[in-house]
Parts: sequence; C-alpha cells; structure tokens
Amino acid sequence: MRIWKVAGVSVLALGLVLGLALPALAAPPDWAPSKADHVLPKLLRGEVIEVEVIEVDEGETFFIIQSHGQEVTISVDGDNTQYFKVSVPRRVVPLAKHQLGLVEQVQENSGLRQQAQARLELRLESQEGLGLGGWLRPFGQEASFDNIAVGSRVVVRTVPGEDNPLAKLVFIVEPTECGHVLGTITDISSGDKTITVAPADGGDDVVLSYGDRTHFILRGVPGLEGGELVRVVYDEEKMAKVVSMVVEDLD
Repeated sequence: MRIWKVAGVSVLALGLVLGLALPALAAPPDWAPSKADHVLPKLLRGEVIEVEVIEVDEGETFFIIQSHGQEVTISVDGDNTQYFKVSVPRRVVPLAKHQLGLVEQVQENSGLRQQAQARLELRLESQEGLGLGGWLRPFGQEASFDNIAVGSRVVVRTVPGEDNPLAKLVFIVEPTECGHVLGTITDISSGDKTITVAPADGGDDVVLSYGDRTHFILRGVPGLEGGELVRVVYDEEKMAKVVSMVVEDLD
C-alpha cells in the first residue's frame, strides 16, 4: 500500500480521470440526448476527438469529446477558461481504481453521493485548493488551449453556454511514469538542489533533484536534515515531486 499512500496527493486527479469516487461522473449522463429536459452536469470527462478554432466574426474556439458514448461539443472562453495539465502516475492507477471503487460502494450504501460531489465542487471553486500552490501542484501545471490535442484525456468543469457547454476549468490528464523510494537522507545540497536517499531495502543511493514545484510534507518540523526517514515520489527525470517525512512508530 506504500505506492497508494505516497501518491495520495493526486487523488483528485485520479478520481477525475477514473470517475469512481465522483458519482456525478460515473453515473449515466443527465445530458444524454434522449432526455427532453436534460440538465447539464457541471463535470464532463472523456477523450478529445476534435479541436477547432474558427476565425469568423468574433471567432469561436471549441473541442469535442467522446464521453459515455456521446459526442459533446465544449466551447472555451479565451479570457475566462483556465487550463491545467495533471500528471497521473501510471503505477498508482490500478490501486486507485480499487480504493476509489471501495469509496463508491460506501457512498452508494450510505447516501453520501451528493456530499461527495459537493465537496468536490468546493475544491474546484477554491483557487487555493486547486491551484499550483495547493495539493495538485506537484503533479500539475498551468496549461493553455494549445495543449489540447486529439486523443487527450480531459476533465472539464462547465457552465451552460449560448450554444454549447462553456468550459471554466479544463484538466488535461497525462499519465506519467513515477518512481518512489523509502529511505534515509544521506545528503542535502542546497547549491545543487539535490537530495540523496539511501533506500531502506538496500541498493544504491538515489540522487534526486528538487525545485519550486517539489511538495515537502515535514510533519511539523522546520526542515529536512540528514538521517531523516523519508518517502519520495519522483518523475522520469529524477525530479522529486513529493518528499514526505515518515514518522516512525515509537512503540
């Protein structure tokens, strides 16, 4: 379960992608054409199948996604639509499916579906909770409409538009390979911005870079020092995404 615990900071991204812990995404869509008085959901997810920029009069920019077997055209507003790229570690997806599936079962049996959706909406409304200074920061960064391409997996928060749903927030989901190591810090270089970790299960030391987007979980201490036990998630370029101190059980 270590991988799941380490990658917990990306639970929102995983939930959005998988649609398991977010019942409004997993349920049959209210916007299906068969309903005469359908209500547009606030969240849509799917795969982009077309991207268009039409330069006529005031111009129109939109993309089309395949979602729940339906094609949905989503318009964007150059001034008011925000874009984020979210990297989801490939190795935690199977575990996340299992964990989030259990959450969905509990919600189904206890009437917590609306509460879960409300909590998600509050997080999406909060720029501090969503933005790059928040808990998505290690696995996400700001993006633009140009980052959307055919084949992209997206999760979109929408409001009703003039002709189509209007995107307010667009998450562009990019699976990534992440490694993890549990071990003791043997060296910290503020000049080179590197952390060296000796794995707890043996093996060669792992030298990792860190930067402004590395998320440190310090458990109340002022800073990291040599000899501390840490768990680190890092990307393919050996850049630390999350460095979390491990509090050892004294019993």
